Formats: sequence, C-alpha cells, structure tokens
Amino acid sequence: MYIRGARTERSNRRDRKNKLAINVYSLLPTQRAFFESEARHPAYIGGYGSGKTHVACLKAIALAADNSPMPGVLVEPTSSNLRDIAIPMFQELLENEFNPSVPYKLLYSPYPNLTLFPKSRNPAHIWLRSGDKPESLKGLNLAWAGVDEVARIKQEIWGVLASRVRLADARKKQCFAVGTPEEYWLAEYWADDPQEGYELFQTSSYENTYLADEDLRSIRQSHSEEDLEWALGGKFVRGGKGRAYKAFTRATHHRAASPFDPQGRERLLPALPLCLLCDFNIDPCVWLVAQHRGGVIYVADEIVLRDTDTSEMIGAFMEKYGRWLGNTIVFGDAAGKTRTTTASKSDYELMRAAGQSGGKGPGERGKRPVEERRRDGQAVCSPGMQDVNGGL
Repeated sequence: MYIRGARTERSNRRDRKNKLAINVYSLLPTQRAFFESEARHPAYIGGYGSGKTHVACLKAIALAADNSPMPGVLVEPTSSNLRDIAIPMFQELLENEFNPSVPYKLLYSPYPNLTLFPKSRNPAHIWLRSGDKPESLKGLNLAWAGVDEVARIKQEIWGVLASRVRLADARKKQCFAVGTPEEYWLAEYWADDPQEGYELFQTSSYENTYLADEDLRSIRQSHSEEDLEWALGGKFVRGGKGRAYKAFTRATHHRAASPFDPQGRERLLPALPLCLLCDFNIDPCVWLVAQHRGGVIYVADEIVLRDTDTSEMIGAFMEKYGRWLGNTIVFGDAAGKTRTTTASKSDYELMRAAGQSGGKGPGERGKRPVEERRRDGQAVCSPGMQDVNGGL
C-alpha cells in the first residue's frame, strides 16, 4: 500500500551515501590534520616532496563522496598538470588506496571529469579544471573546491573559486588549497592576518619519511640558502618570489590606528608636503596619498580605479585634494616619463599640466632605476633606518 509522504525502500536506497574506507593513520601528521579539518578554507603549505598533491586528491575524493551527487572541482595550474600529475594520482588512489577499490569513470566533455561510484544512485563528481583557462571556472555552482599548487595560480582565481562554493544543500562546504609557500599573497591570506574560516597547516619536506635522501640532496643543490626556507622548510619567506621589498611584514609595518581621523585629510599637516605615490598601470591603477613624519611613512588614502588612464586618476585625486594648500611631491614609477596610459602625452606631462609637480619635479623622481628604488624600500622596512633620500 502506498502512503503519501512515507519513505519507501527505493527512496532510502537513493539517499544512501557512498562509503569510503580511508586509513587516516597512513597519512603524515600534518596531512592528517589538514585532511580532517572542518574549516571553510584550510590550506596545506609545505616544501617540495611534502605530499601536497597526494593529500589534495585524497581530500577531493572524500569531499566528493560526502557531498554526492553535488559536484566539486579541483584546479591545477595548467592542463599539463592535470594530465601528467592529478589524473594519474587520482587513478592510483582510487585503485589502490581504498579497500575495496573505488569504481570510477573518467570522461572528457571537453574538460576531464571523474565520476566515482558511477552505477550508484548517488554518484560522486570531481570536475577537473586548469588555472590557465579561467573561463572554465565561470558560472560554476559547487559544493566544494580545491586548488593544487596554489602558488602557481593568480590570486584572482582563488577569489573566484571561493565564491563558487555556494550550493545550499551541500553537506560539507570547503574550498581548500595546497602548495608551496613561495608567493607572498598566501601568507597574507593564511598567516599574517587570516580571516574567519582560514586555517593553516604548514610542514617541511623533512616530515615526509618516504622522501629519499638523494631527493632532498637534489633540492638543496638546486636552490639558494634563502630559497631553501620555502623549498624545503615550507616557511613563508618575506618576499618569496612575488614581493620586491623582502623586509616588509604586515605585523611590523601595517598599523590599524592611523594619525589621520576617519573623515580623511583634516589631520594631514599642511606644513609637510603630500606624497603622491603613483604606479601608472591601467587595470587597476593605484595611487597612494602619504606623509613622511619623523622617519615614518604614513599612508592616509588610496585611490583605485579599474580600466582607467592617467587623466581619470588625476581627476579623482583633484576631486579629493584639489584644495590642498601645501606642497605635493609625486613619486612615480621609473618609466613614467616615457610610458603613458594615454596616447599623446606622457603621464608626467599630464600631471604637470594639472599643477601637481610641486617640490622636485616628478620626472626627476622617475629617473631613479627600479633596483635603486627597491633597495631604498628595503631600507625603509629594515630596523634602525629612519630616512631615505629620494622616493620609493
């Protein structure tokens, strides 16, 4: 007899979860802690050979099973990484890591997709995508997501991917990352000032007892002493590969409290010049307004426009600071005199025409070589240095 609203044997079978027998004790200690994390954004950061791809694929399999039949995605930096590293690792794990082994199908349509338990009523789905084709990530609605070799993808891709994990009925929403610590933006997300839901699991290559001594020796021989801190030690190196000023740390040089009041420029001192720090990019273009007081550079304001040019940036600056009675010194990038974001005039010519070339001319500032300015920036961030001639 059929009763409306009653759960039938068929519906019970449909709701059954696919079970995985995972031996977490076979994982390295940091791998296991990362694998078992319930945080929304856990990250496994380690040196070469610390088992990053292994635990990334294992966590992807577990999340796919937990959230079946809702899909998730694992992103690799390139298509060749998918073909040569991720897919063979998934096949090795599914066939040999579990007892019994996990049935699966690998299909291309056009991107590779793994379906686990394909004959069950709740198959688990792992979509595989590459970071060099960000268009493949647009429009996805996901229960979970992960990134392997996160240091090799653009920071913007991480932001896009994290926003796609939003299926309301997902049982375990996670967007995880694994990789080496060589890019400074990773430290900003997970170490320096982590937001709620960001949890860091950091390890060195030496924790992997399965890594042969000759492999460690080869890594040592191919890296400088400084690079070994991240390549083997798994530590965030201030500067890493992506930062020009390696002495800068957010904890030391970023202050929540400012000498400027919340309303803006009323507390800027007219007796001191404004420092307008210009990087003549187009998308985005970022200018900073600062003052140099007693050996300390205080940044009071930031002007950011996307898909813009120098004329529009000048207009945005003049709107806020056009009535400034004091002097203004422009510190532009090293190529600002010759390269322009417009077609006819140089960036500095436009700024002079707007009356923003107080003090020493901006063209004179722009002649300083990039490496020389980088060394000065290092000195500003280093302990004991109070003043630097020129500009950053």
